Amino acid sequence: MNLNTIREHLQGRRILAMPYCHADHAWEHSRDWHLRRYSSIFDRVLHLLRTQSDFRFFFDSWSEMLKPCLEARPADLPFVRQMIAERRLAIVGGQWSNVRPAQVADETFIRNMVYGRRQMADFLPDVHPEAYANMDTGIGHSQLPQVLRLGGYRRYFAWRPQRGLDEQGVPRSFIWRGLSGDTTLVTRHSYQGWFHAEEFHAARSNPRDFSLQHVDFHFLANYTWENYLAVPAAQPGLKTLSFCVGGDDQLPFVDAFFGFERDIPGIVERWNREGLGELSFGTPNDVFDILDSQRDSLPTWDGALDPTEVCYNIARNGKKGVWWLRELADRELILAEHWAARASTQGHGYPAERLDTAWRAALTFDTHAIEFLFDNDYDAARLTMDNAIHQARTVRTEALRAVAAIPDTPLLPGFTVFNPLP
Repeated sequence: MNLNTIREHLQGRRILAMPYCHADHAWEHSRDWHLRRYSSIFDRVLHLLRTQSDFRFFFDSWSEMLKPCLEARPADLPFVRQMIAERRLAIVGGQWSNVRPAQVADETFIRNMVYGRRQMADFLPDVHPEAYANMDTGIGHSQLPQVLRLGGYRRYFAWRPQRGLDEQGVPRSFIWRGLSGDTTLVTRHSYQGWFHAEEFHAARSNPRDFSLQHVDFHFLANYTWENYLAVPAAQPGLKTLSFCVGGDDQLPFVDAFFGFERDIPGIVERWNREGLGELSFGTPNDVFDILDSQRDSLPTWDGALDPTEVCYNIARNGKKGVWWLRELADRELILAEHWAARASTQGHGYPAERLDTAWRAALTFDTHAIEFLFDNDYDAARLTMDNAIHQARTVRTEALRAVAAIPDTPLLPGFTVFNPLP
């Protein structure tokens, strides 16, 4: 497609490019590698915010990148808070970790929101996320609009499965009405964009050509139009388009595979000189503010979208896998809280700190993208989850003994039967 045709499609449209790094706990590298990488990314984000007035960036969940970076850099907190106040830096989601809505246990999903928002409030008291971010897992079941609303969210920034939902006829931006009748404003985006040389020029003879820093602007404009803008541009009434700039564990404005810097601001300037709409940097919060202003004209989708999320997300290692420990931790922590609350009515102190610690530890390994942990990281995950389960069982045992007033001895005759069901 030539530039004139693209120009016609984008005439009068605003386009927001949203810099982002998708942070996994540990995927294809060790957790230690990820921590070092995220430290470099965090430093570069702060540098770009200080040196480029039009730069924007957004973070989503807490445990994978924000937690280690903010805890290690208390001196940077005032600047981070300032950037958030100026809307140059955004927190979209604020949940503890990036979990799979269709795969984690029910209470785990709720606690993931609660503990994440609570932790964000401790470090970033002016942050009150209205949009939930789910950038790398299935969009979820049809009760999600109600669950998100009860969790304090009225917006939903999601992605997968992009092609499947497109084929199903699901709009890129729409109102999702769940089984309860609750609604949430949804916009669907890939978290990848302008991150690999294949987007900037064609390979000439072999893959090593992708190490070239050359930018073929005509090629880039076509690639961007076809992969990020064409489908949403076809949605009636949608004047503002957007796409993410970044990828997995990626330094902002740096090639994902060869590590050289790209002049993304210069490309934005060239884009605008060519008259291909009005392109600028932004965050999902900016996109949602615009969509909210035209909420009445957006289509509504009722019921299920992608409730199962199968494909490669299988329960690896059977009952020896982390997936099973996640489920077991959820069950044991709920029972522990149930009986601890019951025991507290009889004067037995409620162990809030112990249970909070166990929940936070479990939620850290409830995140997605740990199917292929290396041995040391896998051992750490199992040990952490086992300890959380053990803590929950200890709390439950102490509470049951308090409720039944049974001394710590096996010598007394008789039995006491407890039923946790309502």
